[in-house]
Amino acid sequence: MKKSVKIIAIAIVGIITLYFCFIAYSGYTIKQNEAYKVAISAIEKNTVIQSKTGGIIGYDAFPSGSISENEAVLLITVKGKNKDAKVVAMLTKLSGNQWRLYQMMNDFK
Repeated sequence: MKKSVKIIAIAIVGIITLYFCFIAYSGYTIKQNEAYKVAISAIEKNTVIQSKTGGIIGYDAFPSGSISENEAVLLITVKGKNKDAKVVAMLTKLSGNQWRLYQMMNDFK
């Protein structure tokens, strides 16, 4: 009985470890993509986000979303001096492999 409990505990720890490794890898992969860089540039130029957050001090370590060959939808948490914000950035890839932001939404009321 004790041996099976140990095996189950090891399996659970292994699954949890794999899950967190996958999340970290996904966040890293998104941050390396040009679509993410274009979205960050647009966020930093956005005066509404700047004023509502009190100034941007950084971004969450684990952005989420999806990036395909020609479209990207990213959820980025902006860390602000006064307040954090969640921003959804939607981008499309133009000819010449240039990403263009076509819509950005935030969670400000």
